[in-house]
Amino acid sequence: MKPAPKLNKRRQPRRSRKGCATQSIGLAPRAMGGYTNRSAMNIVLVEPEIPPNTGNVARLCAATGSRLHLIEPLGFQLDDRQLKRAGMDYWEQVQWRCWPNWVEFTAHLTPSSRLWFIESGGPKRYTEARFSPDDYLVFGRETAGLPKAWLECQP
Repeated sequence: MKPAPKLNKRRQPRRSRKGCATQSIGLAPRAMGGYTNRSAMNIVLVEPEIPPNTGNVARLCAATGSRLHLIEPLGFQLDDRQLKRAGMDYWEQVQWRCWPNWVEFTAHLTPSSRLWFIESGGPKRYTEARFSPDDYLVFGRETAGLPKAWLECQP
């Protein structure tokens, strides 16, 4: 099932393998265990490219108590001023983790976890879905979306 919101389509930013050097924003990722808000969602950004978009999502996660997962490679450095400006002072309130790749991220999922691939033109709208706390909303790159092979494997 894939809800169908619209994704931003913007220019391709520079790519960097050093994207998840968490010390670059002066913060270590907050621990991903022992959450106080078990009804919170998990937001996954796969290879995000645009720093302000990632910062805005981080701010949303701070406001909702959602957990943020960033999958490398990132299209920017975490010390990017646009990323910090968009996330403002919220980064310390965000439960987040940066994963080196999709395989390592999926290896930590529990059997009850469900992945919702968010893509424009999906067969199901987000308003028709029933979400649970172990669900993950997965967003692809701003310019390319999620890999087609992933979408074809989903029921």
